[in-house]
Amino acid sequence: MSSSIRDLKHRVKTVRSINQVTSAMKTVAVSKYNRARTKESEFSLYRDACVRLASWLSPGNDISFKRKDAVLYIAAFSNRGLCGTYNTDLLEELVRVLKEEKREKTLVLIGRWAAEHIKPESVGQIAKTFVFSDIPKDSEAGELTALIKDYWDKGEVSEVFFISQSFKNIISYKPQTARLLPIEKNESGLSETEYIFEPSKEAVTEGLYDLCLQANVYGFLLQVAEGAFGAMMVAMRQAADNSGDVLEALTLNLNRMRQAQITTQVIEVSSSLTGGNEI
Repeated sequence: MSSSIRDLKHRVKTVRSINQVTSAMKTVAVSKYNRARTKESEFSLYRDACVRLASWLSPGNDISFKRKDAVLYIAAFSNRGLCGTYNTDLLEELVRVLKEEKREKTLVLIGRWAAEHIKPESVGQIAKTFVFSDIPKDSEAGELTALIKDYWDKGEVSEVFFISQSFKNIISYKPQTARLLPIEKNESGLSETEYIFEPSKEAVTEGLYDLCLQANVYGFLLQVAEGAFGAMMVAMRQAADNSGDVLEALTLNLNRMRQAQITTQVIEVSSSLTGGNEI
């Protein structure tokens, strides 16, 4: 009996520790999810406007510049694990996309989880891996945009895709593959106003186009952070609730075993005293 109580006490202590850790991680996830969501919501209007502007500035299919028939894939994972199937589902989608792609491909990964868990054996050669802040910064989006522009300006790729989880709400997300470049030209809804560009239309257009591309990249990174912490929040809440239920059941069993032990001891003492009186 004492051995069983000792083992049960150890289990209660272990489960209580797990419950405390998961509860703390849930609190952290909620805080960072709210920060990422607020930042993404505030940035989304600017990003949408930039995407529309970029589609207007886009040169369309520029056949005068010879590009290599290759594609650049950028796959964005979370920095942390413990977020359910968020990363594993995305990895399965990435492997599927790369397997179906027949052109020459270059892969860039984002996220500490990807850096620690994804090996070339599963996805092929990895050109570069970025580990950004939990809540991405605009300067970090600039680093990624610079790499994309380097491949694009040199004509080393003809398409650039961003693979991530498409976040709808904290319990609904699925992998998506969005094309970053080339941007489809769209002039619908534009006014016929004549504009004067200084120092030149080409210089202004190039600068704006780069800013619009960076805004789109940054928007994707914020969505990744929002989705990752939303998934982590749900996973840690479920883990905290489950460990709390287990802790409650173990504590109840421990109290029953203690009560049974006390009752047995009382009976033994009473029997001993009764036997002594009879003698």
